[in-house]
Amino acid sequence: MKKVFNAVSDSVEDGHGLPAEIRRPLAEALAGYTDDLQEVLDGTDSRYHNAGGPSGAVWKGSDGFHVSVYKTSLVPVLRALSESPEAYAVLRNAQTDWGARTLAAAPADSSDAALTTLVTVNAAALGTYDGIAADVGRAKKGTSGEEWADTVYGALREPSRFLPRALPSTAVSDEITRSWRGTLTTVPGGERIDHLKKQSTHTCKAWSDAHEFTAEKRAAYVADCRERAEDSYQDVVRSLS
Repeated sequence: MKKVFNAVSDSVEDGHGLPAEIRRPLAEALAGYTDDLQEVLDGTDSRYHNAGGPSGAVWKGSDGFHVSVYKTSLVPVLRALSESPEAYAVLRNAQTDWGARTLAAAPADSSDAALTTLVTVNAAALGTYDGIAADVGRAKKGTSGEEWADTVYGALREPSRFLPRALPSTAVSDEITRSWRGTLTTVPGGERIDHLKKQSTHTCKAWSDAHEFTAEKRAAYVADCRERAEDSYQDVVRSLS
């Protein structure tokens, strides 16, 4: 997978883009590595940075093999794949399930620091996809951009087929994803790309509600998610402009 990514990254960097027919299949392949993608996008494991270079080694953990690339290489590839709305939806749906299942699996009595890390890492990854969607919208403009968003929304309303490793669904994770998908049914066409930016805080609120956190704790987690997602969004917008 690393060799494939390096070849794709080189093509994108050289300005050749990606052929339409390989975008979705490649997105589906990458979605199988969502555990690794979110760590590259804004994780806390230093091994991912150390192994991010083109010759960086793949390593085996208790949950299988892991692979890393540099974020500065990953984001342009995700953007190139996202020319296809179906490919974008595959990647975002996989991140949606990762966030919901990871948060649901965290013990409610974990330390505030540990829980904050979980919700903000997920928010940062979603913020990256928010920024990519915004860049696609700016590039396509008008009717073409709305058609892209329409197709994305149709796909996002369906559950992901690319599930995180070793993270079973629970009543909490199912409610988080179900409630988010429910918000996608009534968004006007011209507001769809902007509405995606609400997902990180929606996820955080739904998770907080499930654990019946105090209003103060809930507000703190939501504020942290909003800030991290916005920071990630702005970084991606700047890097792609």
